[in-house]
Amino acid sequence: MADYFSRYKIQGDYLLRKVFARPLKSYLKKYSDYTIVPIPISQQRLEERGFNQVTGLLEAAMIPYQNLLEKNHVDKQSEKNRRDRLKLQQPFRLKKLKYQKKFY
Repeated sequence: MADYFSRYKIQGDYLLRKVFARPLKSYLKKYSDYTIVPIPISQQRLEERGFNQVTGLLEAAMIPYQNLLEKNHVDKQSEKNRRDRLKLQQPFRLKKLKYQKKFY
């Protein structure tokens, strides 16, 4: 599995997303009443990779999702040890909505 994910995420073998589509859809079926919010990648990482690996999997499995988060660019976590990763500030923030509902 580690080799498959490395080929998909690191080496950019985008077609591998289809291998995981059926098991992912089957697993997430029990969460059909949830809103799926994928963890985003930074714009810089998107440009390096050419695709978002999480949304690629969700789209291949035809699982609806909402892009509600944005990510600030941070150094690769794989280059940090556990202690350094735990010290990081939260890189995610809610996207600004084009409209806001008022609740009274």
